[in-house]
Amino acid sequence: MTTYKPYGVQELQTLLQQAEKQGVSVMTRGRQGSGFHIDFQNWNKIREIDLMNLTVTVERAVTLGELEDAVQAQGLHMAAVTEDLRHVSIGDFFAEQMFCLTSLHHSQPRFQVLGLEVMLADGTLLSVAGKTVKNVTGYDMCRFYISNREQFAIPLVFTIKLVSPEPMQLMLEADLPHAEILCDWVKALRRQRIVPQVCLYWNQAASVLLQRPEQQGKLILVCTGSKQRLERELQMLSQIADGLQIGLQVCEQPEQIWQAIAALRSHTVWQDGLKVPSLQCPALLTALEEQQIGCWYNPMQGSLQLIPPQGTAELYKQLYDQAVALGGAGNWYYMDGYGFAPETETRLWRSLKQQFDGGQRLNCRETGGGFHGTK
Repeated sequence: MTTYKPYGVQELQTLLQQAEKQGVSVMTRGRQGSGFHIDFQNWNKIREIDLMNLTVTVERAVTLGELEDAVQAQGLHMAAVTEDLRHVSIGDFFAEQMFCLTSLHHSQPRFQVLGLEVMLADGTLLSVAGKTVKNVTGYDMCRFYISNREQFAIPLVFTIKLVSPEPMQLMLEADLPHAEILCDWVKALRRQRIVPQVCLYWNQAASVLLQRPEQQGKLILVCTGSKQRLERELQMLSQIADGLQIGLQVCEQPEQIWQAIAALRSHTVWQDGLKVPSLQCPALLTALEEQQIGCWYNPMQGSLQLIPPQGTAELYKQLYDQAVALGGAGNWYYMDGYGFAPETETRLWRSLKQQFDGGQRLNCRETGGGFHGTK
């Protein structure tokens, strides 16, 4: 595979047209296979920070850390950014549909994108939506273009809604000997209407993978807000933890926790691999522990990030069946790749692929595997 580093729209258009003439694939994610691999390292500019509309317009190679530093200098914050994501580029974050730790608190990152510039497989450049939510009428093409893993078009420039930063942040942690207690934890948080900025659990198998000393499941909370709000939430959380006999404490070395989460991201094989109702998750977590499969997720949401020793179609199908039995679902992207996705959804996907990329060149993968962003 030949790697190209286009600079600007015209070079990228020429490259896509050349690929069309030669009939070769174009990969913007991963380097496997033959054809052209596009490295977007030159698309690295923050074009505008609009203080009036509270938006930032940024090219795809800018890292989340670079973006956060720039908007923080203007007294703003990108809601999806946490410390474990600082090295990830904007393009990779959306193309790989990475798990966002703040999505319950701030909404899913795809809803924070207000506008896009995308390039179709034939080199056509499109501008989609704009700087305000009400710019969208009819079909939501902005979400469409950032939700198809760059198989229909290539997002180049993102316009993202910003928020005001929270004045203070507090990280809490607890070791959990078993996952069943998570149900009672979630129920208690909902009763008290507490929505931490980050609520994260990783299981014992993930702790072993990280070579952490506790070798147990770990619960992480990040609460944000004013001093008064943090004091109030800490009191309520402490009461909940005492009632459930959880040893919740203030984390003295939060940088180590962020490093551990970044390591979990790097090892994850199936991003949002399974979705299970949050109060049913412990049953599936027990099965994962028995098979020594690492897992991490937000206990209040139930979208599981999975780290099997080896990702195979047979194992994914087995876990999928267990999730469905609990009222959950699989991830269509993996189901299709492993050959057992519902036919109606598959037909729709293939029809859209034909419309937007008739030459079947953009980031194509073979049925049975070859997923981008997986180990």
